[in-house]
Amino acid sequence: QVALKLSLSVEIVDSRITAVLGHDVAIWCITVPSPNNDFLKGRQQLSEFRRAFRQALGLIKAQHSDANMLHLFPAVPVAVAVEVGRVWMPKADLPLRIYDQNSKLSGFVPVYDIASE
Repeated sequence: QVALKLSLSVEIVDSRITAVLGHDVAIWCITVPSPNNDFLKGRQQLSEFRRAFRQALGLIKAQHSDANMLHLFPAVPVAVAVEVGRVWMPKADLPLRIYDQNSKLSGFVPVYDIASE
């Protein structure tokens, strides 16, 4: 299994992902030096994220050719979440399973699968 954590608004520690997927998972990460709710200051940063996300999707697919799903763990502002949807290509990229933190269940839970038709 392969997971991508987007630690932009808050740091996501790997143990939160292994609690969901087990220890046999390759965890990739896109982050900033000090994740926080106010890190996104302008369009340039959003453009840099878009480039990094596109590159990560390509590298993950190349290095994990046997994967059939990319598990996405986001801690991001809404603008970044929109960019994720704009960058992901259904015919070229791995299907996505998106997780959300659920305090009632004390951890991440899958909330949405995105796959090509």
